[in-house]
Amino acid sequence: MNSTSSNHSNFRLLNNIDPKFLYPLCGAYITIIAIAIVGNIFVFFMITFTPSLRRSATNVFILSLSISDLLTAAITMPLEAEILIRDGQWYHGETMCNVWTTLYLIAVPTSILTLLAVSIDRYKTLSDPLNKYKRTRFMTRRRARGVVFVLWLYSILFALVPQMGWKFSSVSIHYGRCNFNITHTYSALSSIVNFIVPLLMTSLIYLKIYHIAKKDVIYSNTDRKSSLGQTRDQKILMKNLKAAKTILVIVCGFFLCWFPFTVLSLIGGFCKDCARSIPHSLNPLLLLLGYTNSALNPYLYSFRNKRFRDSSKKIVKRLSKKSSSIK
Repeated sequence: MNSTSSNHSNFRLLNNIDPKFLYPLCGAYITIIAIAIVGNIFVFFMITFTPSLRRSATNVFILSLSISDLLTAAITMPLEAEILIRDGQWYHGETMCNVWTTLYLIAVPTSILTLLAVSIDRYKTLSDPLNKYKRTRFMTRRRARGVVFVLWLYSILFALVPQMGWKFSSVSIHYGRCNFNITHTYSALSSIVNFIVPLLMTSLIYLKIYHIAKKDVIYSNTDRKSSLGQTRDQKILMKNLKAAKTILVIVCGFFLCWFPFTVLSLIGGFCKDCARSIPHSLNPLLLLLGYTNSALNPYLYSFRNKRFRDSSKKIVKRLSKKSSSIK
């Protein structure tokens, strides 16, 4: 959920949406909610209860990502769908409105900052001159948990700033609608600090990873011709590169899903005339595209991670054996 979306609440649902568009949109919401909940619960339990997956520091970040996506799918998206169905009307009171908008403002910072942290870990793994082709101890599980804690604490505190007094109005519900009670300054600051800057930093890190990978592959291929002892190093290098590619796929998925809505939200928040010219169906459609990221993440990760796939197969076999024995 994008923090820049706060301003879009002023114009997103003030006009009726064509039922021909509304019903398929709500159906898409229900489908994405179901896929996201199932996928993220699956990732959560797989990492939590599989020792081989728990040992990886990277999976601590993936677990954090799944929790963020699960909160989005289980709480924020259903209320968003209800708002669509009820033409913007809110029936859950002031407190729940503030809870919903605050959760809305937490999700994107935790997601993008988590992806930034794991990208830094991948970069350190590939660039460490002392352990170039080995598992680096730069990011242990304990450190990863500490980083995740700090990221969540920061995101929660940043999202609570409006509730602490930096508000646009004394109340959040106006004319029966739940509004994002924040100023334009806060919205712009959140967009820059919690979305644009981390995304640019992640992009720069992966540009560095690309140059490191290109140089190391050339070096390893050259060295392999003169020595058979590089086989193990080559395998470790390729494993680290594959892990970096997996995170890159998730980062790209995040960017493709949320960037269009971010641009639209900035336009709607700072150019009222432009907002009036935006088609009524475009805003909820791009918001839905952003929400789709919560459904994509568990599948992007699990399908690209061999250890995850192997653990999944083992669990499925155990469950099938138990079910057959019961019969």
